[in-house]
Amino acid sequence: MSYIGAKELKASDIRRFDVTGSTSATHTLTWSAPTEQSLIVTINGVKQHEDAYSVSGTTLTLTSALVSTDKLEVIGINDIGTTITPAEGSVTNDHISTSAAIATSKISGLATSATTDTTNASNISSGTLPVDRVPYVRGKNLIINGAMQVAQRNSTQTGITGAAQFVIDRMRTSFTLGTGAYTLNHSTDAPEGFANSYHIDVTTAMTLGGANDGCGMLQQFEGQNLQHLKKGTSNAEDLTLSFWIKSTKTGTYIVELYDNDNTRQIAKSYTVNSSDTWEKKELTFPGDTTGSLDNDNQSSLWVNFFFAAGTTYTSGTLNTSWASHVNANRAVGQVNALDSTSNNIYVTGIQLEVGDVATPFEHETYGETLAKCQRYYQSFGGGSTYDNYAGRSYGTGSAFWSVPLSVPLRTSPTLTFSGTLRLFGSSGFSDSTSLSVYGYDSGRGLITINSTAFSGLTDNRSYNASYIGGTAAVMKLDAEL
Repeated sequence: MSYIGAKELKASDIRRFDVTGSTSATHTLTWSAPTEQSLIVTINGVKQHEDAYSVSGTTLTLTSALVSTDKLEVIGINDIGTTITPAEGSVTNDHISTSAAIATSKISGLATSATTDTTNASNISSGTLPVDRVPYVRGKNLIINGAMQVAQRNSTQTGITGAAQFVIDRMRTSFTLGTGAYTLNHSTDAPEGFANSYHIDVTTAMTLGGANDGCGMLQQFEGQNLQHLKKGTSNAEDLTLSFWIKSTKTGTYIVELYDNDNTRQIAKSYTVNSSDTWEKKELTFPGDTTGSLDNDNQSSLWVNFFFAAGTTYTSGTLNTSWASHVNANRAVGQVNALDSTSNNIYVTGIQLEVGDVATPFEHETYGETLAKCQRYYQSFGGGSTYDNYAGRSYGTGSAFWSVPLSVPLRTSPTLTFSGTLRLFGSSGFSDSTSLSVYGYDSGRGLITINSTAFSGLTDNRSYNASYIGGTAAVMKLDAEL
């Protein structure tokens, strides 16, 4: 890029030439002037337009000769009117007009640190901006809690030997184990820009003794949230998955997308290159033109991270294109990342977005992420103070009461309860440890609970319901996919 004439002036850059009593049109300057624009010419104090004179080297020629009473003054400034090429990397936004049209051929050469004014994006005719400068798109990340901020259930779960587990919200860890035991943690070990991660700590090594043995972490999505993917059409959208992983075990790992509505699947491999080092991975999955996703609140699509897999999942050929689900083709090449008690796996910064480019992670506030997670799980009680809810008895041993939800749940939940629920009334109180869901009003965000395990109640009487037992008294409402 070049520009005309701008430089910091010094006294040595300015030249002056004065003439009086001359009747000539031609005058010899004491310096060589590059162009007419480099001179300020005045006659008797009146500035002359550039078409009133010409310059060639040291020769100044006026279009009309002077008279003897005229005073000619010429001021010259070095380099004005010359083309100056700035030093590499010295041009900033302040030196570029907001209305400037930048040639396409120049876009590809911009450094990755270059910025763009998105309000003047029309000035860039075409070309690709650096990924880290792509305009921020709200809601682009399909993953909920990808930064591993929210862990409502607990921060650690020890002694895990199998089945599906949740510690960090929306991150379901599934184990099918012949041997092995693990601890799941809501960890604070994270790469720059993140505060938390999902952590598997191996406490008993896993040997893949059975064909179905394995371990994976997955998130499931409601079909009604995925209609913009246009799956099953000729315009099906590509999806790009990006995430950070830190694992003791190096080698090949597998991630798959699984279409639960049409039993279709695609898998991609990536490599953990360095042990116990945070590494960012990016994988792009092509759009699937076969099999549309149901428009409902049920599980339609899964993102599944494998950490170990038996021969049931590794005996075929890795299915890198969308096809009908075949177990043997799901995790071919996957290392056993859980084969030693020295092994640890950390994951965070998971983002799944439309397109074939991984853009910067979409960070949310804790409150935003918590509300999304509470659609699938909420808990009540567990504190040092009592939660009081208005209830009513029916008969002498039964009662029901309504609990307002933080956000509406995905569906009528499964209820588990630990501790004691106490009904307080004018005639005393009664305790129960057995609760069930009586009804769910999704429109008003209310869950109605009942119990038939009380005694000594007065029929059709108002009672206040409170959890008794401190942190041990917790009512959990689970509406996970």
